[in-house]
Amino acid sequence: TFKWVNNCDLTHKVFNQRQFNTSCSKVTVNSCTFTNCHNQEEGAALFVSTEGSLHIEGTIFSHCSTTSYEGAMSCRISELSMNSTCYYNCSSSLVTNDCFHAAKIYGARSQSMTDVSLCGFALSSNNIL
Repeated sequence: TFKWVNNCDLTHKVFNQRQFNTSCSKVTVNSCTFTNCHNQEEGAALFVSTEGSLHIEGTIFSHCSTTSYEGAMSCRISELSMNSTCYYNCSSSLVTNDCFHAAKIYGARSQSMTDVSLCGFALSSNNIL
C-alpha cells in the first residue's frame, strides 16, 4: 500500500498499485490511469478518507480487483466531483449483496454533495456497481 502524504494532487500519472490518502483536505485526481491494481483491502486502486473534497476528472480504472467490498475505489468524503471517468472490468471477489465492484462512495456528513457526470461503468462483475 502506497500512501501519498505531501502531494494531494495526482495529475497525468499511471498507477499499478493502490493509492491511499487520509491526510489531505482536498484531493485531486486528474487524467490518471489505474490499471491492474489488486489489493486485499477496500478500494484496490484508490482509497480516500477525509472530511474534505475529492475531485476526479478524465481518469480510467481498468482491471482493478479486491478481496474486500469495493473493487476499484472506496472513499469517505464530504464532497465529490467526478467527471469523464471510466471504470472497466473492476471487481470484488466477494459474492454478497453489499459488495460494490466499481466504486463505493460514503458521505462524511448527511448533507455531503456529490456531482457525477459523463462517467462509464462496464463489465463489472454481476453488473453491480
